[in-house]
Amino acid sequence: MKNTKLNIVPRFAIIDGAKANDELADIFQSVTRKQCLYRGESENKLASVAPYLLFFTPDDPFLPLFLNHGIAQSWGIFISTTAEMEEVMHHFRKFLIVDTEDDKKMYFRFYDPRVLHIFLSTCNEQQLQEFFGPIDYILAEIKENPSHVIAYSYQQHNLQADTISFADFLSTPLSASQSTNEQNPAQLAAEKQDDSQKEDRPKKRTFL
Repeated sequence: MKNTKLNIVPRFAIIDGAKANDELADIFQSVTRKQCLYRGESENKLASVAPYLLFFTPDDPFLPLFLNHGIAQSWGIFISTTAEMEEVMHHFRKFLIVDTEDDKKMYFRFYDPRVLHIFLSTCNEQQLQEFFGPIDYILAEIKENPSHVIAYSYQQHNLQADTISFADFLSTPLSASQSTNEQNPAQLAAEKQDDSQKEDRPKKRTFL
């Protein structure tokens, strides 16, 4: 893992409704489009704690909202891709359910940064290729250093992990109107306390 500067423009985020519950209404109002990853009965019963795919533009207030409330809170992950929202939605829905070792199905919280770090480190080449699909970069905050994120990508048959600061990766999509009077992202991140609550993760993965 190396520190670097990358030209990454995130267009999407997957937010965990359970972790961002107190801010969920404001989050929905701060983006151009939103869609629950769950469908049918699961969406109806678990709407308040479900994962949501968000599409945002440089002029949306989502990133400033995230800077002020979401850093180091395990809200979710950012996604950089040229794919359209429907394709991104279809892609990530394939990984919502996994099989445990005793053949029980359970929800897989890959959009939790803490889970994602562990999950990607255990994937083989085929699993990485399948998981990234049309995605260029997946960005997840770092527990030990909340002012930075790891930008994961699948390149040349390998998992690439680059460490970049929130200031670097958020400076590109933010418009001038949004950045005015905003505190430095790295400073904001450093002030946040890390959420150390542990998440259970599936012992066996099955990509459906």
